[in-house]
Amino acid sequence: MFDAATIYTVNHLDTVPLLLNDILHRLFIGTMVLVVYLILKPVDYDEFGTCINNLKISLFEQRVSAAAEPEKQEERTITGITRYLQEHLAEEISPSILAEQFHLNPQYISQLFKSEIGVNFLAYLTNIRMEKARKLLLSTSLSMMVSSRTDRSGGIPC
Repeated sequence: MFDAATIYTVNHLDTVPLLLNDILHRLFIGTMVLVVYLILKPVDYDEFGTCINNLKISLFEQRVSAAAEPEKQEERTITGITRYLQEHLAEEISPSILAEQFHLNPQYISQLFKSEIGVNFLAYLTNIRMEKARKLLLSTSLSMMVSSRTDRSGGIPC
């Protein structure tokens, strides 16, 4: 009536939960080992820092664009400075030049970048220049050599 496999299975049903528990436990431990490995694997700290800076800049730009839409209030200083930087990427730019343009102290401008955006002035400028270069490379058929050439002031050709 019943074959030997069926009788064995019926007689050992009480061990099935233990077996499943053991399998799930091993799967969980294996998953945890993988997660710990991914978290603790060696990190290139320069690359990690660059990623964090890019994230801070992106968050700042999203805040600025979201705040500009609903109402037209008096422009914040940092917004004016970042707009100026976007418009003058190919020119020589430093906190001193911005200070003259916006009638501010160069040290104040550096502090403003760190407090408002979360990165220093040079990191922000480098980021937006690199982003502009990336867009130029993607949108043109120019070779890397031609696209990477800079004008006399050291800026990116726009």
